[in-house]
Amino acid sequence: MCGRYYIEIDEAEIRDIVIEAEKRAREANEQLKLKTSGEIFPTDIVPVQTGIGDYQPMKWGFPGFKGRPVINARSETVLEKPMFRAHMLARRCLIPASGYYEWKKEGSKKIKYKFYLSDEPLFFAGLWHELESPADKNERIVAADEANNARDIELMQTHTEEISAQDFLISKGTEEISAQDFCFPARQARRNASARTERYVIERDDEANNAGKQKDQPIKVFCILTTTSPPSILPIHDRMPVIIPSSRIEEWLTVNSNAMNESVKELIYRPVI
Repeated sequence: MCGRYYIEIDEAEIRDIVIEAEKRAREANEQLKLKTSGEIFPTDIVPVQTGIGDYQPMKWGFPGFKGRPVINARSETVLEKPMFRAHMLARRCLIPASGYYEWKKEGSKKIKYKFYLSDEPLFFAGLWHELESPADKNERIVAADEANNARDIELMQTHTEEISAQDFLISKGTEEISAQDFCFPARQARRNASARTERYVIERDDEANNAGKQKDQPIKVFCILTTTSPPSILPIHDRMPVIIPSSRIEEWLTVNSNAMNESVKELIYRPVI
């Protein structure tokens, strides 16, 4: 897997990428705290490449179960997973890094190792997408509820027309059912509309209370693809990030995913002291 990586801006190529990402964030007026150096953790917002010369700030981790971010996707099965398939086909990206970290268990201790290339940065293969902003989500909920309410109003009108109980009196054994009982769909429709209205009011109030904590804008997120480690790295960990060769960057971003079949696997590694 890949759960930590690092950025060193003293590398010229990484420094240029950071400058472009910061510029993009300012132009878009994105109020995001962009992390551009040091150790990178899941949920950090970092520079991500989505096209040739196009770098954007993104948050590390797709939304996952019970709030835990999904930070990695297995390259071998990515097209089989509904969470990743569409993004693999249309929203591939690269995550620039100086290297990444992995841990090896030795007895009761865990030894931290860094993996890198001696003369160039790493470009992890990744997938990205854009989450709804709170405002967009709110508008979608309101639109759906308005459509459902309109349908239920029509249902109420259909079932609450003046009906003569005498015309619809039904005898079932010794029990008698009046026309009032036929109005159950109308009563249910009223309850549905009332429940939706109450839910929307509660959600709107919750969002208002959190207005100072959450920005009213879409958030872009990414995850990193992983692959099997070569024999040289297996003693440390059996998985590693997919690293796209610099000669295949354009193909990965704009053509297809074949470039990951030639990912860089032979890296330098040493313990972090």
